[in-house]
Amino acid sequence: MNKNVNSKFSYDMSKIIAFIFLVIGGSLLLINFVDSYGGCSEYGIMAYEDYDGYCKCMSGYVFSKNFLGEPYCVSADSVCKDDYGYGARYDSLTKKCKCSYGYIFAKDMFGQTKCINDDQYCRDKYGYNSSYNSSSDGCECNSDYFLRKNSVGDYKCVSGSSVCRDQYGYNSTYNRLTDKCECMSGYEMTQKKIGSGLECVSCSSKYGTYSSYSYSSKKCECDDGYTLNDENECVEKQNNVYFDLKEVDTDEKLAIIKSEYDNRYYFIEYGYGCYSFSIRRYLNHRIVINLGTDFDVDRWDKIVLFDDDEVCDIKKVERVYSDFTLEPEEEENEDSYVGFSFVPTPVSTNNNSVQNKVEDKPEKISFVSEEITKKIEEEKKCDSGYSLSIDKKKCIKIPEHAYAVDSLIDVWLCEDGYKESGNSCVLNIEEQDNNIVIEESDRVDEVSSNSDSKIRSMAGSVVSVFSGIFKKITSWFK
Repeated sequence: MNKNVNSKFSYDMSKIIAFIFLVIGGSLLLINFVDSYGGCSEYGIMAYEDYDGYCKCMSGYVFSKNFLGEPYCVSADSVCKDDYGYGARYDSLTKKCKCSYGYIFAKDMFGQTKCINDDQYCRDKYGYNSSYNSSSDGCECNSDYFLRKNSVGDYKCVSGSSVCRDQYGYNSTYNRLTDKCECMSGYEMTQKKIGSGLECVSCSSKYGTYSSYSYSSKKCECDDGYTLNDENECVEKQNNVYFDLKEVDTDEKLAIIKSEYDNRYYFIEYGYGCYSFSIRRYLNHRIVINLGTDFDVDRWDKIVLFDDDEVCDIKKVERVYSDFTLEPEEEENEDSYVGFSFVPTPVSTNNNSVQNKVEDKPEKISFVSEEITKKIEEEKKCDSGYSLSIDKKKCIKIPEHAYAVDSLIDVWLCEDGYKESGNSCVLNIEEQDNNIVIEESDRVDEVSSNSDSKIRSMAGSVVSVFSGIFKKITSWFK
């Protein structure tokens, strides 16, 4: 028991001695601090004297001047803010002023270095659409904006659409999905007509009036019935069709052609551009005719000789049948027939003799009438301005001042006041002169003379009728 008492007493004494030393050490330290503080008190309560006897400011404070202009230990942050603005702070590790987060050192509007907002700095430098990127520690343009030089040579952040318009014209825009410039709807990118580079233009500017924008293919296309020519312009489609050159008269520039499209025959007159020695080489061979937008042969359609690189216009065109020919028709001798010879007997002016001539050959007339009826039933139809030939096999063009007749010997007759001359009707000048002035004394003789002429003419017509009938009978029996 005595042993335990002695141990507890020793432990208590140790605690008392340690406490005494602690009090003495703290007193000595307090006395030393008060002494040092008292020596640098002129610099404020945040100043102290180090072991070398120098006055210093505590951490976070620096020597500066107070409101009286005297040296004083003041807050380092306040000093930095005074020097660099509200966004500045003091870095105790580097013992320098720094800009707080979101601020950077830059020149303000007065040219002084300050800690200003980083986004504001970028906007002041590159425009309203720029901002600061802390990861790259620099300014960059906002989305859909690009850094470009302006008119005075300063770099500014401008919109993508503005960049595209400057590069490709007013009708271009920026596509943020593809990050590329493209033309607005209804416009297409094409080579500039003046200068180099591309531009967005309307379809009418690119391909002409007959071009439209296709929203399905998103490009300009020619309208229906139009196609691009060598000048890159939408023009009417031209239908090139093969024709067989059946006959050609290079002196008169006439030709007969047959369409391989519809097998029709055409009689045409062509203009200059196809030389005689060239077009003759195509006889019984193919030529090409540009029919324009339709498939009909019309005036001003073009003959194309591809092998000779020659083109000429069609000046006139007529639809004809397959038996139409440019060869001149052989003149038939109305007095010559196979099997017999018919020599017309002189006809008197007596009407009875004319009637007797008709009654002499009743069998032949009846036979001819049946054949004529049969031929009429099989006759072809001709276009306006044409009449069937005597043999009813082809169409003959009626000349000017003439009219078609249904006759065994004539296809057409001249109008009153005109007379037949070759294959045309010309003005009967003699007849007009005779009708101008006639003396009263000669009128009776003239009437009598005209009566005789009419009788002779009637008789001659009857003879001509018989002559034509015999000619037709002979031709049918051949």
